Amino acid sequence: MERIHKKLNLTGLTICYGMTETSPVSYQTTLHSPLKKRIETVGTILPHTRAKIVKPGTTEILPLGQRGELCVSGYLLQKGSLFQGQK
Repeated sequence: MERIHKKLNLTGLTICYGMTETSPVSYQTTLHSPLKKRIETVGTILPHTRAKIVKPGTTEILPLGQRGELCVSGYLLQKGSLFQGQK
């Protein structure tokens, strides 16, 4: 990202993160995010979307900085599963 800024002058580039199930972006940096934040993070959760990190296999919310499963809710989720009800 730093090389792209310096060599190509693409200063309007942002970073985003998501999963197939979240259509696909859940987090994104902004054009106003400091370069360090755009390099080292995936940004902040999108509007009208919620997220939490839980202990794997449970619904226990973990403190900041702990590893766990990412749970996302909001308009961007797929409804149900294509395989729902199939065995």
